[in-house]
Amino acid sequence: MESMKRRKNPTKADGFTLVELLVCMGVIVLLCSLLLPQMNSLTDRARNVSCLSQLRQIGGALQSYAAENNQNGPYDGREAGNTSIALWKYNNQKVLFGLLMPYVDAAGAATTPKILICPGASRAFQAMLTVSGDNTSYWMNPEVTSNPTAVNSLLALPGRRVAMMDSCTWWQPGIFGPDYDNHSGKGFNVFRMNGSASWIPIAKSMGLGAWDWSQLDKL
Repeated sequence: MESMKRRKNPTKADGFTLVELLVCMGVIVLLCSLLLPQMNSLTDRARNVSCLSQLRQIGGALQSYAAENNQNGPYDGREAGNTSIALWKYNNQKVLFGLLMPYVDAAGAATTPKILICPGASRAFQAMLTVSGDNTSYWMNPEVTSNPTAVNSLLALPGRRVAMMDSCTWWQPGIFGPDYDNHSGKGFNVFRMNGSASWIPIAKSMGLGAWDWSQLDKL
């Protein structure tokens, strides 16, 4: 009888109690709060690496174009009324980046090729570029472009001169709006005339002269 009573006595149930469950949930929330910034940082780094890779490819296309055109940069469409340096086509005519697309297997693109949109650009900016179909998220230094009134030889430029870069107002990030800088104003990728490509933190360029590309030589 005694042994039967023992078997009938309730024992502690298997599994978690409510308190233990709440503690576990609290630990999970804490771990997520600690890991989320790290995951976001890794995502940003991956986008930056991809963006830098694209810029390096476009830079190589610029060098190939120049080698086949007496070391002159691509036509910028200025006499046709184009005043922007970020276009890849103007009035359905390929200019600037557009003239480099045959060297990256994107010659027949009808809208902005994927290689001309930095993965680090905001979704709003990427969507705008995709819809417009005629712009890019990269800039090209006017010193490496040409038109009938200004034919520029790339050989005349110093090796560290930035030929192209992310869309970024390096002297004062954000002045054209929060979506205009590819990497949220944290920095920017550049491709230089010597063939190198690298990342420049915004802290190194803030305060430099607006649109003075020569000041980037020392960074």
